[in-house]
Amino acid sequence: MKRRYDLDWLRVILFGILVPYHALLGFVSYGHEVYGYRNQDVGGAAAEFTIFFFHGWRLPALFLISGVGTWFVLRNRGAVAFAQNRTVRLLIPLVVGVVFWNSLITYYQFQAAEQPKALATVFWERLPTLGPWKAGHLWFLVNLFVYSLVSLPLMFWLLRAPRYWFGWALLVVLLAAPIVLKPGGSDLIGVRWTFVTYWAFYLCGFWAMTLPHSFWQRLDRQRWLWLVLGVATIAILGRYLDSFAGDTQRMNLVIQGGWLEKGWAFADRLTIGYGVFYALNAMFWCAAIFGFAYRYLNRNATWLPWLNRAVYPFYIFHFVVLMVILYYLRQVGWPWFAEFLILTFGTFAGSAAIVWLFDKSGPLGILVGLSANRRA
Repeated sequence: MKRRYDLDWLRVILFGILVPYHALLGFVSYGHEVYGYRNQDVGGAAAEFTIFFFHGWRLPALFLISGVGTWFVLRNRGAVAFAQNRTVRLLIPLVVGVVFWNSLITYYQFQAAEQPKALATVFWERLPTLGPWKAGHLWFLVNLFVYSLVSLPLMFWLLRAPRYWFGWALLVVLLAAPIVLKPGGSDLIGVRWTFVTYWAFYLCGFWAMTLPHSFWQRLDRQRWLWLVLGVATIAILGRYLDSFAGDTQRMNLVIQGGWLEKGWAFADRLTIGYGVFYALNAMFWCAAIFGFAYRYLNRNATWLPWLNRAVYPFYIFHFVVLMVILYYLRQVGWPWFAEFLILTFGTFAGSAAIVWLFDKSGPLGILVGLSANRRA
């Protein structure tokens, strides 16, 4: 099979977007609710809308490209070999990351809360409480591991022959999840209703790779249509936000879910409309991104193999590096955008340096998700 460089580039770019996205979260008014601390100077409405815009499709796109990657891993393996591969590549880095790297994040969160503890103390206090629910930013690996193993029978079935109708079934799931599951619980990180949503996008990526090449050519031909529809749906979602007129609690309920606990009706025109446009927005942007990538990014480059190899451990370390830099940067009185740029480029540089060191360390690379195969 001819190498799909556009998929390699998309994997690199989509994971690379995590750095400016997570950096910007440190400069919005609610950043401390997510990280435990934020910068003193914030970016205002423009920064918060940027977060809102990217959040609408970045995680769906990441799970979609992960489903694509699973097709490459599974197509020449049996079930046992695939399960072994997923355990080594996902579970080992997850456990190591939750135990060690996340302890450093917790240490700085204690420091910011003016409850200083020694790093060793933080490490030992965390150990008895660890579990999948304490994965932090590594929750992505938890979901990916579960999706990979639970979906095995379905993925083997999809490998047998192209099944075009399966895409329509996934569309129904994506539209139904925010309407049926969202009222029952708040969720933005793949635990409740978004667990189903991201699973559907993961399967969508795998399913797309089982289709003839004409499917990707159609995405290419219609790329401007998907882009226009993506812009239209994000504009509609923006209008929904404007309608809340400063009612932050009501806005958060509609975005995150869980409004049954507040006594709202299971569904009404507002919640159904927002849920449908949320799902459509994610689908349109993913289709546009993959269509434009197919047209313009299907070409090799000198650094692409290493970038593609480094993406996974880079994801593991980027948040740790970012949180450390943000802790010290928040105490500096520079303009917020200058600090945002320092945080972004500092995170890129620091994470790349750590990945390079592990890449040169030989067998230790397995602890952070580096494959023994230099081309993987």
